[in-house]
Amino acid sequence: MSIATRSLRTLARLGIVLAILLACGETWAHAFRHKALEIVHPWCYATAAAGPGTVAIYMKIRNGAKETDRLIGADAGAGGRIELREAAGSDGSGKAVSFALPPGKEIVLAPGGRHLLLTGLDRELRPRDMITVTLAFERAGKVAIEVLVEPAPAGHAH
Repeated sequence: MSIATRSLRTLARLGIVLAILLACGETWAHAFRHKALEIVHPWCYATAAAGPGTVAIYMKIRNGAKETDRLIGADAGAGGRIELREAAGSDGSGKAVSFALPPGKEIVLAPGGRHLLLTGLDRELRPRDMITVTLAFERAGKVAIEVLVEPAPAGHAH
């Protein structure tokens, strides 16, 4: 086999790998823009099949505006109720009224910290499902997003 043939095959293989990686990236790294806000990769873990459930929702929110905005609420429609939560304090509380979004900054909603808590979930969430959630901001108004359901790690409590 000539060097040119091997080079072409190698390039073809690299092209296939790149195409697969790009396809995966579109699935796992989604974002929503609304006015000066960018909501990056909203996600939650898959849930167990039994009964009404609770799930935490995570994401990054970037504020490109020149003024502070606030996430003041969220709605899951028919799928349950959503509360804004801070990391639980020593007393076990963690409910928040709103999350400030400073201008030119981002806030991170992540495991162990700030998150949205969806309660009264009426169905099982399987990996790669999507949940529609509407976020309400003080200045920017409402924006509908799709939350990606990711596989729960072994031993994860729902």
